[in-house]
Amino acid sequence: MISITLDEPAVISLKSVKECVQLRDGAGNIIGHFSPAPACDEAETARLRQRFDLEEAAATLARERGKGRSVAEILAELRRHAN
Repeated sequence: MISITLDEPAVISLKSVKECVQLRDGAGNIIGHFSPAPACDEAETARLRQRFDLEEAAATLARERGKGRSVAEILAELRRHAN
């Protein structure tokens, strides 16, 4: 993703935005869209970290890597059971 640094007037305008908006040039042409980053305070971050254990996720990934099946394999099995 490419980053563009905004000038202060643009930053001030976009800080108050609470939903996705279209960005237009002076002629009214759409040049892009802006979606504000979700506000997440420290308490919310701590609450979310309690619900997700990154170490456990890494251990599960290491344990189960390569044990999955492709969609084609699953569909073939379903077809065998349907007959």
